[in-house]
Amino acid sequence: RKKGQKVVVVGGRKLTLRVSEKGAVSVYGLGRWPVTLYREQFLALLGIATDIVDFIGENEAGLAAKGEAS
Repeated sequence: RKKGQKVVVVGGRKLTLRVSEKGAVSVYGLGRWPVTLYREQFLALLGIATDIVDFIGENEAGLAAKGEAS
């Protein structure tokens, strides 16, 4: 494993966490492009993770899944 990199397997999908050239956190493996946010942005999202999960549950009928028509 390289310094500044971690591999995580979630539901059979391999995700790679890396420190970007600009010092942000990049998550590879969710889609075509990485999701890149600075530390404080990820921590802010993680701080409201329960709210995000609740919001998705409350609005599931109107949300598309990857590969579904919207």
